[in-house]
This record gives sequence, structure tokens and C-alpha cells, in this order.
Amino acid sequence: MEKRTLVDTIKKENERFWILAAHPNINILGAGSDGGSLFFNLNRERIHHVVHNNSVFFIHKNQLKQQNLLTQQVTILKDLNYEKQK
Repeated sequence: MEKRTLVDTIKKENERFWILAAHPNINILGAGSDGGSLFFNLNRERIHHVVHNNSVFFIHKNQLKQQNLLTQQVTILKDLNYEKQK
């Protein structure tokens, strides 16, 4: 798969970002803004997924989702918010 698909966006309103840097040896990105700095560990931020035929199955925001790679349509298969059993 050569095409990249946006899965999630972190949005900061009214922030001016002035630097973005990647660590040369480990999977960490850093971003600096007027309000401070953000660091992303890509191993932790990476979404677990499985590719099967023309579909990608992944968990995002406590939901099991399927994305068709041909149509780019995302379908919610199951809500994973479990209530604790007493």
C-alpha cells in the first residue's frame, strides 16, 4: 500500500507551531509552539491494525472499525466500551 491515509488529527486552535523535529535513532517526534511543546512516541501512538483482502480492521476511540481500501469508507463494527461487572 503506497497511499497514506489520515487516521487521526490532533488540533490546537490559535497555536503557532514553529518547529518540528524527529529523533535520529528512536521513534519520537517533537513539536514546539508558543504555548509549549508536544512529544509523540510513535510506538505508543501507532494504531493496531490488520489488513485482510481490501479491508483494514483497526481499533480507534474504543471502537472496532473497518475501512475499505477501495472506497475509503469506514464502518464501525463494534463499540468496545465495557461497563465493569460487579
